[in-house]
Amino acid sequence: MTVEKISLYFKINLLVTALFSLSFLFFQKEYTFISFTFTLFALISTSVTLYVIYYIIFRAFFRFANIVQYVLAFIFTLTNFLLITDWAIYRSWGYHINGMVLNIMFSPAAYSSLAMSTTSLFLVSLIIIILIVSQYIILKKLSTLPQEKATITNKKFNKYLFIVLPIIIISEKVTYSIANLRANQMILSQTAVVPLYQPLLMDDLLISLGMKKVKSDSISLNLKAISNINYPLHKIKIKNSKKTNIFIFGIDALRPDVLTHEIAPNINSFSHGAITFTNHYSGGNNTRFGLFSFFYGINSSYWFGFLNIGKGPVLFDVLKDLNYQISIISSANMSWPEFRKTTFFNIQDKIKDDFKGNILQKDSQVITYFSKWLNKQDLHKPLFSFLWLDGVHGRAYSDAHRKFLPDNDKVNDYLRATESQKISLFNMYKNSVNTADARFQEFINILKKKGLYKNSIIILMSDHGQEFYEHGYYGHNSAYDTEQARCTFIFKDQNEAEPQVVHHMTSHLDVPPTLLSRLGVINPYSDYSHGQNLFDKNYSRRCSFVGNWNENAIICNDNTFIISDIVTRAFDNQIRDTKTYNPVKLKDKSELNKVLMETLQQNSHFSH
Repeated sequence: MTVEKISLYFKINLLVTALFSLSFLFFQKEYTFISFTFTLFALISTSVTLYVIYYIIFRAFFRFANIVQYVLAFIFTLTNFLLITDWAIYRSWGYHINGMVLNIMFSPAAYSSLAMSTTSLFLVSLIIIILIVSQYIILKKLSTLPQEKATITNKKFNKYLFIVLPIIIISEKVTYSIANLRANQMILSQTAVVPLYQPLLMDDLLISLGMKKVKSDSISLNLKAISNINYPLHKIKIKNSKKTNIFIFGIDALRPDVLTHEIAPNINSFSHGAITFTNHYSGGNNTRFGLFSFFYGINSSYWFGFLNIGKGPVLFDVLKDLNYQISIISSANMSWPEFRKTTFFNIQDKIKDDFKGNILQKDSQVITYFSKWLNKQDLHKPLFSFLWLDGVHGRAYSDAHRKFLPDNDKVNDYLRATESQKISLFNMYKNSVNTADARFQEFINILKKKGLYKNSIIILMSDHGQEFYEHGYYGHNSAYDTEQARCTFIFKDQNEAEPQVVHHMTSHLDVPPTLLSRLGVINPYSDYSHGQNLFDKNYSRRCSFVGNWNENAIICNDNTFIISDIVTRAFDNQIRDTKTYNPVKLKDKSELNKVLMETLQQNSHFSH
């Protein structure tokens, strides 16, 4: 291989990557001529930028062509594979490869949470093979290409590429800069589909040329920068503690509207003797941030700071101080998400999460283990148990619970799911809820048998909801509509209030203040939480903070404000109607400004 052939090898792969990139055009539904052209150019420009970086890095090694060709073959294969993977991720969840995806890739404990069919695994393997074989064929063809022809072909490529590509790149960057100056959302929002897009801002230059900057509502809360955690703000004080047994039964991805007598008869029956919160929001639209907000009672944006310092919630500190007998029993591994380094950091010896078998078997073993654990405890001392089932998240159910058909032959595959399958996908979900409902009744029966049912706090909860294309999305972690952000929360405690249905907005943030007040903590809620006691007479909540990896939402009764957490996407903020999730424009920005300021204050409250 010669230098000319290696250079030609670069250009061929650039064209291949650029063509793959253009497939992202199909993810935008509405285009004007200008926005389409901009998006087209942005996709090409980003591909070119990536290959320019590769070229700069490896140009000095072209003299070792026989060696460097294999290194480049690996890099080009990996680049195109990641691009195809990113396409699949964006298709399913509406975001690109991010910190969460990388976290999954490098966390073996996370793989059990993924749902990929044998067909999908086969397709992934086939894509890898095709990419590798393609690189082999290209290199083979180039190695046999006469040197003179390689030189001529390379010059022809240079002639056209060096004219066309600069025009594309310059026009795309200038268009973005002008759009940013004028706050043109029609142009700016197009970059959401472009992998690795890097904007170029020229405000000073454009203003010097006579253009005026339009004021924008864009804001970045810079949530992941939260550090120097000061939590709790003051030493926790306990007075007249009521050492009530607390049992929390969690079901991953359980949305509240499916808890009907037909789908979940046992949970439905339980709710009639409890307090059911129908408008309850998680602190995240995924497990990591949902459970974090539930146990800490603070905005999920603090996850990263707590992960860095290894600090558990006040709730478990108080339980330990009160000599509670504690158990954390989970069907899913608590190493991913990193709950052993956050939520359960100080009680890792109380965790049981190493069950064997499939999801159904693990869920069943959770109940069995809880029964055995309970048999070993002193029932005259206070008890705290958190049970966590993963079956609904994995759409796992037995034939005995296969009540809702069609069900896609029980095949649960996130990467290949389409809107045309939404009925069968939702039936699978209902079947898995019916299965989890049976496990919940086994749990209740155990408590009743031990005489613990009547005088204990019993909570049924979830980490987030689940969508089935009601607003164009599937699953969770992709939007902040009520299907994904709203979750199950049912609270039973005869000492607090009579059974009732609560329709006003509540949040996971309110759970720790509610429980800690019951345990005798007399500190102001603000010492350790952003929430309130659900049973305070003056309880009032008009907005809930819901976090994600890429962005965060402030969900209020009327409007949902979505704020990007990525600096380069600070322009991509959205305002949606909370009930319909349709985009809206506000004439009066006073509410937006107020909730933004409140959130900024909250996200500095425990940071010093």
